[in-house]
Amino acid sequence: MRKNFSISMLSLILLVLIMAIFGVVIIGSATHINSVGNSDVYVAQKLWIVLGLFLMIISAIVDYRFITKLYIFIYVLNIVMLVAVFFLDNSDSTNVTRWLRIAGFGIQPSEFSKVFMILFLAKYIEMYKDKINSIFILLGILLLTSIPIAITLRQPSLSAAIVVLVIMLGMLFVAKLSYKYIITAIFVIFPIVVVFYFDILKENPVFLTIFLKGYQIDRLKLFLNPDINNEKYYQTLQSINAI
Repeated sequence: MRKNFSISMLSLILLVLIMAIFGVVIIGSATHINSVGNSDVYVAQKLWIVLGLFLMIISAIVDYRFITKLYIFIYVLNIVMLVAVFFLDNSDSTNVTRWLRIAGFGIQPSEFSKVFMILFLAKYIEMYKDKINSIFILLGILLLTSIPIAITLRQPSLSAAIVVLVIMLGMLFVAKLSYKYIITAIFVIFPIVVVFYFDILKENPVFLTIFLKGYQIDRLKLFLNPDINNEKYYQTLQSINAI
């Protein structure tokens, strides 16, 4: 059993490495590094692969139970990193503040937030697993999760915020959340989704503008009604072509 597990893990690591190397080669080709292209992105991706391998080895060696003992530190670090982007003035040309750039390297705290919240919530839910259906425990989980979500939305990074929300919901479901809460949530969310759906079909949405920015609404519109002649559909169209 142990031998099969090791072979499976080795195969998985090998496949990931092959995909990563292939991706770097494609980046090098796309940026024309052999001619007049800028090699910064190409070199940075190679460094990230090396760093990723190093972190993977460290993660494999360290017992995850020891890591989760630091759940409070992990949560605080998560919030500090998310807030730091607003004070270090690392916004890009679109006035989006998602990156921390130090000594030429950039990290996106909202991406780390996904892993940090998995570790934090895993430990928090484990501590209160016998009381997981207590309204006070659930409110605590919702509050602690809503803080990084709210900060991420402020950057803004809607996709990362949605991922963190889905992570929380998934972990609550696995933790055997009572179906009375699940059914209640469905009855509350369904009419809201219906209202938002018909709102987005309007030329000038009313309710969605309270929660989303203009470009985010445009993306949802294009998702529901793809238009290849719309310049805002360019990125999606190129992604489809690439696949």
